[in-house]
Amino acid sequence: MQTFNPTETMICRECNKSFDFELVTLNGRTVFQPLYCDPCAEKLIKRENQDAQRRAAEASSARFRAMIPPMYLDTDESRLSGLLRAEIQNWTFGPLGIGFIGRSGAGKTRAAVCLLKREHEAGRDVFFLSATDLALNSANQFADNPAIREISRSILKLCRASEILLLDDLGKGRMTDRSESELYDVLEYRTSHRLPTIWTSNSGGQDLLNMFSPDRGEAIIRRIGKEFSTILKV
Repeated sequence: MQTFNPTETMICRECNKSFDFELVTLNGRTVFQPLYCDPCAEKLIKRENQDAQRRAAEASSARFRAMIPPMYLDTDESRLSGLLRAEIQNWTFGPLGIGFIGRSGAGKTRAAVCLLKREHEAGRDVFFLSATDLALNSANQFADNPAIREISRSILKLCRASEILLLDDLGKGRMTDRSESELYDVLEYRTSHRLPTIWTSNSGGQDLLNMFSPDRGEAIIRRIGKEFSTILKV
C-alpha cells in the first residue's frame, strides 16, 4: 500500500537550499525522493528542452548543408539579379511552386537554394535533388545491394513527401523509362497533395517537352507548368 509520510527536508542539488517535501513510500520502501526544489526542477526541465531544441536545430542544419552542393550553400542573395531576388522574396508557401528556366550561369539554382534555405530556416521540411540523382535513385531502388536499395527508396520517399522539393536541372539529358516514370509519380503525388515543387531547367516549353517520351511528356510538363508553378525565365 502506498502511503505519504509527513513532510521531510532535503537539500537541493542545484541551489543547495533546503526544501520540504512529502516522502513517498510503498510497503515501507521509498519510491520517490526529489533531488531538486520545485523552482530548480522547472529550470532544469526548461534547460533540457532548450538543449534538445538546439540539438535538433543543429542536426537539421547539418542535414540541409549535406544535401546542397557546396558551391550554392553560401550564395549571397544580394548578388542575384533583381528579377530573381524579387521572385524568391515574394514567394509564399503554398501549392504553387516556381520553375526557373534559363541558360547555365544565370543564377537559377542559386536563387532556388536561397529560397529553400529561407524556408528551411522557417521550419519547413525541405529536400534538394538533382534530376540526374533522381534518375540514379530510380534505378538503385531495385539494386541487389539491400543498403543501396533502402537509401534510394528513402530518398524517393523524401521527394514525394517533403513540404518543399527543389528539383535541379530538370531535363538535363534524356531520362530512362524507369526514371521518367519515377519523375511522373513524384510530381503526381506532390500536385495531388498540394505540395510545391521548385525546379530549374536550361530549357522550357517544347524543348523541355521533347526531352521526355511521348507517353509521359505532356503529363509531366502539365505538373510543372503554369497550373502548378510560376514560370520565371532568366
